[in-house]
Amino acid sequence: MTDKRQPWKKVGKPNTLARVHGKFLKSQTYLNPNTGKEEDFAMFGQRDWFVTLVMTTNSEIITVSEFKQGRDKWGMELPAGTFTGDGPPDISLVEENVSQETGYTGKVISLGYT
Repeated sequence: MTDKRQPWKKVGKPNTLARVHGKFLKSQTYLNPNTGKEEDFAMFGQRDWFVTLVMTTNSEIITVSEFKQGRDKWGMELPAGTFTGDGPPDISLVEENVSQETGYTGKVISLGYT
């Protein structure tokens, strides 16, 4: 059985509708290969981000207190940050982010990226 699905081709460039706090809402027109008609879609996105598991020499895990707008309350979470690029974040960026958010300095032992 052959797959008869065809990709939808982009028509023109995306239009940024809103951008705030590293997040964005864009619209993009695509050509529907089945009907030949143009259709608009909205896309939500954000910069790439990383989360850091920070452990002390006593094997304690360090968390930070963050206010979450969607929940309208404070909560504890792991330090995190955003970056731009085509690969994993630079190790120095991760170390600097941990230092700024927690006050701890140290060395990245392992950097995972998907």
